[in-house]
Amino acid sequence: MKTKPRIIIFTGTGKGKTTGALGYVLPYVNQKTIKIVQFLKGSNYAAEQNLGSKLDNLYFYSFGYGCSQSNLIRSGEGHCKSCGKCFRINRQEPGFVYKAWSFTKKIANDNKTDILILDEFAYVLKYNFLDTTSFLTEISTWPAHLIIILTGRVFPQEILDVSVEVYELIEIKHPFRQGIPSRRGIEY
Repeated sequence: MKTKPRIIIFTGTGKGKTTGALGYVLPYVNQKTIKIVQFLKGSNYAAEQNLGSKLDNLYFYSFGYGCSQSNLIRSGEGHCKSCGKCFRINRQEPGFVYKAWSFTKKIANDNKTDILILDEFAYVLKYNFLDTTSFLTEISTWPAHLIIILTGRVFPQEILDVSVEVYELIEIKHPFRQGIPSRRGIEY
């Protein structure tokens, strides 16, 4: 019987799922090749994307509509206004998801990837860009050594059942809910 890739999930309604996944893989960055495919996140100003240029063996690939103000925000001249436009457009545009999924299948099988983070992947399933059965069938063909880390708010039970680790982040208190604006280098 073929061993399947190991699945780890960071989920929940709280903030920090992507950060938790990155924290999980950080100890391995000098030993393993880690690739992060960000679904429904365009080339934007997210602070975590800067890690790829600073750490060897860590690669970021973002697919989706990015904020029209991202260059200003990234430079520190602008500030995210939390308008949500980037998220709304990405949920309505399946082309980005299909490109990201096609790319993901390619790098999962390239024998150069040890850990693959599929960031915001729960939304791919929630908005029916890809169905759960197709996903599980596809990853069953991927190399057994591969570790797949999924992030997102809510995952189907079938995926939780085949996962070897599941972490749930629950928001107890967050500055955003208290009217405190996000900070460059911390939240973005």
